[in-house]
Amino acid sequence: VHPTHAAYDGTSLSEHCPDGNSFDACRGLENGEEYSYKFEKTGTWKYHDHLRPGQAGTIVVQ
Repeated sequence: VHPTHAAYDGTSLSEHCPDGNSFDACRGLENGEEYSYKFEKTGTWKYHDHLRPGQAGTIVVQ
């Protein structure tokens, strides 16, 4: 799951995962495995899941 590609952290899709500091696990997670991200910017961020295309939503940070 990640924001609509580069919308949040200002990177391109090819630059999105190298530093591990992105709202994207950059891989599938195992059952029971967790991934977290702390939003530091206010705004409304859309996201979608490439592994489960029907999963999408919006995160609102105030």
